Amino acid sequence: MGATIVDALSTGQCIHLPNVKKSSNLVKSYLGFDPIHKQFKVLLNTATPGVSDEHQVLTLGTPNHSWRKVKCCCISYCYPHSNDGICINGGVYYVAAVNMDPFVNAIVCFDVKSEKLRIVYKAKEDMLLWSDSTLVNYKGKLGAFVGGGPGVGGVVTGQNFELWVLVRAGQINRTRKPEPNPIR
Repeated sequence: MGATIVDALSTGQCIHLPNVKKSSNLVKSYLGFDPIHKQFKVLLNTATPGVSDEHQVLTLGTPNHSWRKVKCCCISYCYPHSNDGICINGGVYYVAAVNMDPFVNAIVCFDVKSEKLRIVYKAKEDMLLWSDSTLVNYKGKLGAFVGGGPGVGGVVTGQNFELWVLVRAGQINRTRKPEPNPIR
């Protein structure tokens, strides 16, 4: 993969990552920070959708600059929807399709310190919206802005958005906010 990560936009410094052995050309990567050990790590997911996936991690700034495989003990298949992950308090969160028979959307967390993956929220029927949501840091907790959700009678109106906040694993608070009128 010979990719580059820009370390500091203001100085233009960058780090060249070592090549990675990958099982597929579908690659998603996330940058995380361990606040305890003050280390940056890159999580890399390669996948063949619906078939197999592989997670690897690289610790930046160490002499042993090589990729390590990470096992995902709780999920047989986990493929991220996008590169829109976010790191909050040592956890990298992203939305993924997971094989839970059948496939469902879920919020997955990669603990940067322990290098373990876990599901923090499993989708319900209305959670298909997570694949189009924007993950945010909301007062130190994982949040997501979800727009254009079902309005009255389940019809998608585009007139509302919701802020969903992960209170703890498995529990989300939902707040519906009216969308301001656009200036015409």
